[in-house]
Amino acid sequence: MKIELVTGQMWQVGSGFIRVVKVGKLLVEYKVMQDLDHKVAPLSLISQKEFCVLLKAKKASLLPPVVPGKPVGKKTAPAPAAKPVAKKAAPTPAAKPVAVKKTTLKRATPAKAKTSTTTKSTKPSKKPIVR
Repeated sequence: MKIELVTGQMWQVGSGFIRVVKVGKLLVEYKVMQDLDHKVAPLSLISQKEFCVLLKAKKASLLPPVVPGKPVGKKTAPAPAAKPVAKKAAPTPAAKPVAVKKTTLKRATPAKAKTSTTTKSTKPSKKPIVR
């Protein structure tokens, strides 16, 4: 009997539980817990072959997957299947090509520097000073 390992599986071993955390190509990460309520447990790493031998030796049984939000242990009636309602799709109008108007952008000319009408020279005049 070949055991197929999948991430998230819960195995019951006697009074304890084994949760498969991650399944790789060769190795399996798992946690051993006393109760299903305990989330914190030491993480163990072992080869897939050794893990399968461990499960067979302990006569472990696979628990059904737990769906979040669904009560565990209570049998609930399946919801009645809804009948599909066929709707006619409204025809979509054909898209008309939109004419694109080509516009040219005018470049802004840089503002000319204003020149003052009165010029003050900061250079000293060359006129000789007479005393």
